[in-house]
Amino acid sequence: MNNSHFHDQPFDDATLLKLEIFRGYIRQWLPVFLSKQTYSEVHIYDFFAGPGTDATGNCGSPLVIIEELEQYLKDARAPVAPGVDIFLHFNDNDCDKVAKLQQLVSERKTTLSYDVDFTSTDFRMALFANLDLIQRNDTANLIIMDQYGFKEVDERIFQTLIQCDTTDILFFVSSTHVRRFAKEDAVQRFINISPEKIEAISAKEIHRFICREFYQKLVPDNYQYYVVPFSIEKDSSTNIYGIIFGTSNLLGLDKFLQVCWNTDDVTGEANYNIDEEIIHGGQMSLLDECAVSKKQDKFQKEMKVFIEQRQPDNRELYRYIIENGFLPKHANPMLKTMCEEGTLCVLEIDPEKEARKNAFYLGWPNYSGVPPKVQFKLRVT
Repeated sequence: MNNSHFHDQPFDDATLLKLEIFRGYIRQWLPVFLSKQTYSEVHIYDFFAGPGTDATGNCGSPLVIIEELEQYLKDARAPVAPGVDIFLHFNDNDCDKVAKLQQLVSERKTTLSYDVDFTSTDFRMALFANLDLIQRNDTANLIIMDQYGFKEVDERIFQTLIQCDTTDILFFVSSTHVRRFAKEDAVQRFINISPEKIEAISAKEIHRFICREFYQKLVPDNYQYYVVPFSIEKDSSTNIYGIIFGTSNLLGLDKFLQVCWNTDDVTGEANYNIDEEIIHGGQMSLLDECAVSKKQDKFQKEMKVFIEQRQPDNRELYRYIIENGFLPKHANPMLKTMCEEGTLCVLEIDPEKEARKNAFYLGWPNYSGVPPKVQFKLRVT
């Protein structure tokens, strides 16, 4: 389908899932920056906004943003710090689509608490026109780049954006096209991975592979930045697309992982059985050892080694869990079991004594700006 007619058809299930992941992260992101005066301005950019809906009225990404922001601002329980200004920026290179979007936004915008800016220009021009604002140290930014294909968010764009503090990015990649045309110059110019390596990867794993082999390797060695994929299978075929998320903040990573694990409770990585797990899709093995996914089993074994070698405090263990793509809810059952078996000792740090039962303190509230509370040690047998 021609890109210009994409919104003239109903969104397929894969597109709807992509939009739900966008929605989920926006919902997690808003309270982080609206509830405190840490940043005087909060900006959300949608550089491939489209007309706002598909042929049947399903909301596209800009209206998803509007809905989530309106819902948050109308919730009396949702904190909004005084002095925080909110700006939305919607761009599309098709001026007719922007005109339609402008009309839809005017119908849905019910509060003066935020401003909306509309532009119709090329993606790069729109991005670099806003780059000074994005790079300011008093702005918090979420950038959505729902590109067609894979060519727009290239190496230069990616490396520019990861250097912007307090800027999270979400972008789409048509990974199946990279795999299908890996040897073509049109692919190699933008995704510089050996065609032989790409061809050796299964279709199911291609999006994850592109993220690890290309985008993650663009991050400088001395720079803390997290790049995470979520793979999406279209119409139960070998057509694999996906989202790539980027953030320099551990809390941002935590929030995105929550969205991913809510979508896929087996691996947190895909809307299909990416690792050919026996327990995926409601299936359950009669063997106890298969009741945990291969990914989770590997993580549990590695976490035990980490505890043995590092004797981490709760802050260090939380960071280890998140940086390995898991959440505290995945670690807690194992820690409880180890305590019950007598193989794990959890000690309060000040004063040093055995902590109360199942008091692990794993989570952002016990990580950010507070001293460690407990230390984990394996018991010597």
